Amino acid sequence: MDWGAENQNLPGFVVLLEGGVRSGPAVYGQGFLPPPIKGRHSARPEPDSQSQPSGWNENGGTARSLDTLRKMNEQHLDSRNHDSELSARIASYELAFRMQMSAPEATDVSSESDRTKKLYGLDNPVSADFGGRCLLARRLVERGVRFVQVWSATA
Repeated sequence: MDWGAENQNLPGFVVLLEGGVRSGPAVYGQGFLPPPIKGRHSARPEPDSQSQPSGWNENGGTARSLDTLRKMNEQHLDSRNHDSELSARIASYELAFRMQMSAPEATDVSSESDRTKKLYGLDNPVSADFGGRCLLARRLVERGVRFVQVWSATA
């Protein structure tokens, strides 16, 4: 199930924070969302999303290993009466893998023109952080992320 995602390799909802929100996860919680699209908040940063999985080869052994893993996950899910939380966790890990393939291009602003970077204030230390998150938000929306929330601690 795609849960409204336009791009199966990126999440449907992204929150871009500036050093975390002082009032905590309750402000941007997702309790009303069904398990497959609930995000998880963690103070621990995600692993490096700029690198692709080592040894990934569409035609090689890794692709076959992923097929085997998918079948094992399906069997495990069947044995657990298709538990929605387990299904959501499996889907989350699969999305994380696909994101490793898509996120580097989506987050690389080096292809943006100098004029665009200037329009987003990347040339000014005062606005560079927030402007960079706004530019990233635009790039994510262009690639099918339906909702992007950009937070500013100073606002």
